[in-house]
Amino acid sequence: MLKIKRIECNALAENCYIVSDDTKECMIVDCGAISPFEQEYISKYIEENGLKVVLHALTHGHFDHCMGAQWINDTYGIRPTIHERDADLYKNCNQLAAAMGYPNLTLQMPPIGRCVNNGDTVSFGNTTFRVIHTPGHSHGCVVYYCEEEGVAFTGDTLFKGSIGTTSFPEGSMFQMTQSLRILCKLPEETKLFPGHGPATTMGYEGATNPFLE
Repeated sequence: MLKIKRIECNALAENCYIVSDDTKECMIVDCGAISPFEQEYISKYIEENGLKVVLHALTHGHFDHCMGAQWINDTYGIRPTIHERDADLYKNCNQLAAAMGYPNLTLQMPPIGRCVNNGDTVSFGNTTFRVIHTPGHSHGCVVYYCEEEGVAFTGDTLFKGSIGTTSFPEGSMFQMTQSLRILCKLPEETKLFPGHGPATTMGYEGATNPFLE
């Protein structure tokens, strides 16, 4: 059974997740931890639970989701995994930060460890997640889905009651609509852990989210 810890990070209230199983191996999803306090909190949780970090999985390349990538690399020796179509976005994330009012943010991004595509898998311990490519918020947005555990990390594709914006240059409402149709095929009991805001389920979103009508 998975143990999932959510840590809200940075000024944009981004959700970073630490996901572990019985082996004590874990993956970190979207480390946006930029402050020493946030980083210390994550390290303390990992240490107190005896976890070994083996994977840093990014749902997309926007700066608020990868602010902590260099820290993860420096601390645990783990380079990020990201969809290949967001590789350039990740490498140049300071440009988006400046455009959004953070001109003094100068992130040093570590090299990408692995680029994934739709249908690939990422694993830690005894747990495997399938990569579902969900463009719309960015070209390379993905959802990490574990059918066995009934869990999906949806990044900025699907939120509780809403969806990620398509107003960025790499956004597309047409692509977002296609991606949402794919996610709607997940079982209703699937637990969804988004990039911002509270967790939800596929069934709840299918019944109440106006963007899924």
